[in-house]
Amino acid sequence: MPPSAEELPGRMEALCAFANATGADADGPYVPPLVRQIAFLEAFARDPGATTTVQEHRRTHGVSLQTARNDLKDLEGRGFIDFVKRGKTFVWFPDDDLAERIEAGE
Repeated sequence: MPPSAEELPGRMEALCAFANATGADADGPYVPPLVRQIAFLEAFARDPGATTTVQEHRRTHGVSLQTARNDLKDLEGRGFIDFVKRGKTFVWFPDDDLAERIEAGE
């Protein structure tokens, strides 16, 4: 059974602690993709009007451009976020039912 919304912060801390104990590198602590994506989705669920770009996601989570792209495309492919193109920039935003899906443990 997936963790409840109340359990996620504690689980994320435990995952990060484990990852940092086993995989930290010179560039800073290693954060597994799942933990990074959960943190990202929780932030979007708290602020349904939020948006992000690849550059913002890269900066916020300390990952490469390709990793930021992969994260966003993966979450988009699973229906958690969507995007629009503004000029040359892709802007991602939470899907309308993101908070409900998180609460339901999807």
